[in-house]
Amino acid sequence: MKIKPVLAFSCFIIGFVIARAFTTLHPSTVLVTSGGIHVHHFWFGLILVLLGGGLGLAEESEKIKDVGAVFYGFGSGLIMDEVGLLLTMGNYWTSLTFVILVIVVAVCIIVISLYELI
Repeated sequence: MKIKPVLAFSCFIIGFVIARAFTTLHPSTVLVTSGGIHVHHFWFGLILVLLGGGLGLAEESEKIKDVGAVFYGFGSGLIMDEVGLLLTMGNYWTSLTFVILVIVVAVCIIVISLYELI
């Protein structure tokens, strides 16, 4: 079924927007801390990407593969939200995040368009 890339891409955008909006509206809120360590949301994104990829590869059920696409897309959005922070070693608000986001979105749209043609 060809809907999975579109589903994953949609969830990617939703995940990015939710993470960025939450961080913008509540900049001092830290969801998980332990012993002075701030667990950034890209870790949750990595877990979701791993779960989504595993479900997409290992499961035969189309409904489970849809769940995998949602996990994969949303997790990728959480990771993308902090890509600038990761690349600059601490500047969450760098414009680099949006430059990379535009490139990723453009590539995804091209790849999904080509995929839908096949």
